[in-house]
Amino acid sequence: MKIYPSLIVSCLFAMGIIIAEIVGRPLGQTYYFVLIIFLVSFLIFIKSIPYVYKFFIILLLTISTGFFVHSANNLNHLKTFAPDIYLDEVSISGKVEKVDLLGSRYLRFQIISDSVLFRGKTIKVNYLFQVSLNKEDTISVDSVYAQILPGRKISVIGNMYNKSKVRVPGEFNYSEYLRGKGICGSINLKDPKNISVDKHGENYFASRLLWIRQGIADIFSEYTTVQSAGLLKSLLLGDRNDISAETRSEFVKAGVIHILAISGLHVGFIAVLFSFLFGRFCIITRSTLTILGLFLFLFISGMSVSVLRAVIMGTVFFIAKIFDKETSIFNSLGIAALIILIFSPNSLFDISFQLSFAAVFSIAYIYPKLEKIINNLKIKPEALKSIFKLFSVTLAAQIGTIPLVLLYFGKLSIISLITNILVIPIAGIIVGMGILLIAVSFLVSFLPVITGEAINGVIILLFNIIARSSSYSFSYINVAGYNMISLLIYYGSFALLFFLLKKFSSALAKVVLIIFTSISISVFSGIVQTEFFEKGKLNILFVDVGQGDATLIRFPNGKSAIVDAGDIKFRDSGVKTIAPLLAYLGIDIIDYGFITHYDSDHFGGMLNLIYHNKIKNLIIPPIDTCIEVEKKLTQFINRHSVKFSEFKKTIINVGESKMFLLNNPPKSGISANMRSGVILIQHGKTKVLLTGDIEYPGELELIHNYAEQLDSDVLKVAHHGSKTSTSEEFISKVTPKISIISAGVNNRFGHPHINTLYTLKKFKSDVYRTDKEGSILLVSDGVQFKKFEWQ
Repeated sequence: MKIYPSLIVSCLFAMGIIIAEIVGRPLGQTYYFVLIIFLVSFLIFIKSIPYVYKFFIILLLTISTGFFVHSANNLNHLKTFAPDIYLDEVSISGKVEKVDLLGSRYLRFQIISDSVLFRGKTIKVNYLFQVSLNKEDTISVDSVYAQILPGRKISVIGNMYNKSKVRVPGEFNYSEYLRGKGICGSINLKDPKNISVDKHGENYFASRLLWIRQGIADIFSEYTTVQSAGLLKSLLLGDRNDISAETRSEFVKAGVIHILAISGLHVGFIAVLFSFLFGRFCIITRSTLTILGLFLFLFISGMSVSVLRAVIMGTVFFIAKIFDKETSIFNSLGIAALIILIFSPNSLFDISFQLSFAAVFSIAYIYPKLEKIINNLKIKPEALKSIFKLFSVTLAAQIGTIPLVLLYFGKLSIISLITNILVIPIAGIIVGMGILLIAVSFLVSFLPVITGEAINGVIILLFNIIARSSSYSFSYINVAGYNMISLLIYYGSFALLFFLLKKFSSALAKVVLIIFTSISISVFSGIVQTEFFEKGKLNILFVDVGQGDATLIRFPNGKSAIVDAGDIKFRDSGVKTIAPLLAYLGIDIIDYGFITHYDSDHFGGMLNLIYHNKIKNLIIPPIDTCIEVEKKLTQFINRHSVKFSEFKKTIINVGESKMFLLNNPPKSGISANMRSGVILIQHGKTKVLLTGDIEYPGELELIHNYAEQLDSDVLKVAHHGSKTSTSEEFISKVTPKISIISAGVNNRFGHPHINTLYTLKKFKSDVYRTDKEGSILLVSDGVQFKKFEWQ
């Protein structure tokens, strides 16, 4: 059995990082530093100790070093001075560390702070922050962008959003994503005037690199379409800012999301290109120049983890060639991991790091076995054999990355093996054509124009293949509740499988073992997957959609309903929140969809559900065709052939539960809020009242019509807790044990109003707020409602 020291050391080092992440730093950094010094001294000065003890000490030393390095770089320290989710008017002074390419939607850069000023106090800290500014005023933003260069001193004033936990089930944890890149906070700016830059003291090398990167991006934008330029910037510059969320979703469904990241494939292409260009030189000169070329590409491409991994491995390979030594891909992989983790231990928790290393390890270990099988089959012609080998490379990569894809994206692409056979070669062609476009852009004008048009054609072909592949009903399946235990079972089972395969010589026995292991992985992974909703009970999830409303109901019989779906004006809740939530929960179709009224913060997110035909029965208030928004909404619903009916007094039976629609909203003549539909849901002895945005007159009407029936266990407080609703007369009739307020963090309306909170407190109702807690889950067994901590 071969031993790969670098791989073993990197795994032990990573183990130390994981332990530090789990247990924190209870004994302080000094303790672990002293422990490391002691262990090193023990190894140096006590030479007569048995080999077994030496092995154990080295193991402990490596783990302790990983623990110490991660502890010293721990980014949980942000909580010590910014425990709130949202901080307004935060002032940060420091130096520009990195500047992203100027995207079509926003300007983004990173600052290493000298000091942070908020709430009247200044904290001296050296943290890395990400700063974003929306491009509402393009001219002003472009002017500021020209001044923001790496190394320059800068001051910004903006709002800090420090979301330390997931606020919606299935939501992408952006804070953890930033943390994996060493960024401890995100600052959003409202105006370019909130940026002050000292125009001196820039980092010359980093500034020139930015100039080169932006110049290349400008070439792509000048000679290709917006769609093509976005993809080229992703493939060659590592910038995905202009790739839309819908496009990314299609790539995930087709199983080719890896195409959007610069990978070892691109680095390999660059290495071959440089080796060819420097082919006339001796091995030492050729290898040295190729290594320099790889690092140049690393810097130009944005230094992503996957590229850094590939460049380090390529460097190890060419150094070995210089000294005429053989090198193992596993040792090279271990060296790359160790170097990255020493300088950036948080990279271990970065999705890119995990996917990159898992894919390469899986290809390196599994593909040779698959290739041997293909060669033994003696397939003719050679072109067909090559297709099978390409298929095997994709299969090997998929085996290694499937659990990570399920954990982070919740989708398993069924069609990916076929799609990759088509997409990978096309992506390689696009990379080559992109490099050609850069080269010919300095020549006569018609050459880059022709090249750009050719690139547009190839990219259209690529996107059509991916769009078609992702559109089939069988293209992918949503996998709900996949967790870390499922992931460990998967990898543990495959490790056991490959160990046992060496023990069997019979081909039949090996096939039986593979089938048995595959079934076991599927069964046991499914058993440990967590079920979010409690079966046989009424589950109500008040979804955190910011300043808006969205309530998802799962009935005891398995049917579902959604009442409103958040905003679309400032953030499309349907795309960004509701769709990922439904995918995470494994809900393909919603049986009942309700729009309570026609304010965008209630119906906006519903448009995405309508567009994708996710709602079986849609219930909406009467349409006033004199109001343009309502007229267009009706046309949109009809265009997508969604069955809908008007909101009116009725009872909808859902198994043993009932939904009472309590009013007939007027068609016109009063405010949108006063046209809100009101729903009472009853399960057993428990009731929940959903009130939309009704105001005081609407409450009086409900009291008049349903004085005795309004008593409810749970109240979804009207109009986000505004002072126009939640009167004492109304609350005295509802007498809610639990009151839910859906409002945005630090919203500009000041919701909920202090009078509303006082009224609810007066009637001894427990108040839960989405702006404070995120999404709120209540579960009823028919006797009482209980609040569940789902996070």
